[in-house]
Amino acid sequence: MRRHAQPKLLLALAASASLTGCGPSSTPSDDDGSVSARDWVIQRLVETPEGRTAVVYLTPPIGEFDSFDDARARELPGNSRVFMHDGQAFFGDAEALTIVRTRPEHGVLIDDSPTLSVALTGLSFLPSWSAELAPDRALLIDSFEGVGVLWDPQAMTLRGRSDLSGLRIPPFEAIIESGQVRDDVLLAPVQQSNPISFEFFPGLQVAAIDKTSGDLLELIEDHRCAGTRGALQPSESGAIYLLGDNYGYAAAFTEQPAGATCILRILPGELAFDPDYQLVLPELLDGRDASSLVYWKDGRAFVSVKYDEELEFEFWDDPLEWGNQRAGHWWEIDLEGERPPRPLDMPAHALLSVSGVVVKGRLFLQNPTEQLSATTVIWEVLDDGTAVEHLEYVGLTQVIAALSRREP
Repeated sequence: MRRHAQPKLLLALAASASLTGCGPSSTPSDDDGSVSARDWVIQRLVETPEGRTAVVYLTPPIGEFDSFDDARARELPGNSRVFMHDGQAFFGDAEALTIVRTRPEHGVLIDDSPTLSVALTGLSFLPSWSAELAPDRALLIDSFEGVGVLWDPQAMTLRGRSDLSGLRIPPFEAIIESGQVRDDVLLAPVQQSNPISFEFFPGLQVAAIDKTSGDLLELIEDHRCAGTRGALQPSESGAIYLLGDNYGYAAAFTEQPAGATCILRILPGELAFDPDYQLVLPELLDGRDASSLVYWKDGRAFVSVKYDEELEFEFWDDPLEWGNQRAGHWWEIDLEGERPPRPLDMPAHALLSVSGVVVKGRLFLQNPTEQLSATTVIWEVLDDGTAVEHLEYVGLTQVIAALSRREP
């Protein structure tokens, strides 16, 4: 018999799962050698009994160094943010609600602009991601308040507010994840949950937001798959994929019937899910569920697959530690169904806070041993499917990205 949890319990599960659903992130960059040798930005989050610290490094490309150089690190307080816009890194102070642009100098990212405050804009918090709508226009989204704030990363000025009140659907609270700009619209997946009744919106939801005004145009819905806590995955064909994973398994531990774990897509030029496409993952993965979809190229994608037989205890036996169990394994799948799925030759990882990212065409997968307090290993998948271990460190990676500006 399932027991009722504290309201914060399921929120903690969903939050830990969504920590990496909006990161690590990547941004397009030039490949013409116009940047310095240290042209990659890596942010990791370290949690200790004293609190959280975000540590940001300016590094050579992954694979060209063995460990982080802490002498060149920038330490940022608490849940600080790193936003990437037009190949530049911006630091966001989550407590002060401020943003500053940075530039590389002598192997370190230093402040390079006046501080922009968004404290009086109506935001109740600094979001974990900032949508790049154009080189001079970006959008911060507060889905709890139903408001967006447009700002200019070049001039470091505010451009105004936008109306996102349609994200709020009682009795749920909305969380919006990292999105993709296509044509004149920003598409971003939405989580809808109720922390009091432990209810979740029964299906996938994607917000369509006007690229110019920042206003909500519509909510795109589909009930064939369970809700998601992941990010949209764009492909070279222009199709965008989204995995419904029961909100990172969170909805599966409530009285609400679990939905199907499956992948849907939105075709180029469309503002609706493709009615003729549905990839049901348990049918591909020997009955197993999965989360954390990462698209690479040529229909090749990767998911974190949950091995129930490797769980040492059930969620209700120890809810706060359930996600730290090493019962997740990376698998490669073909989104067009032309190649059979296969597990990667990698160790098991903690079920939550797992993610992947593509930077300059290279695919990196994060393999955490626990959610925040233990070690993480960054692996790279090569063209032949071989997984190569690169970095091991304490904490979780939130950003891996490449700069496109030369160090002066």
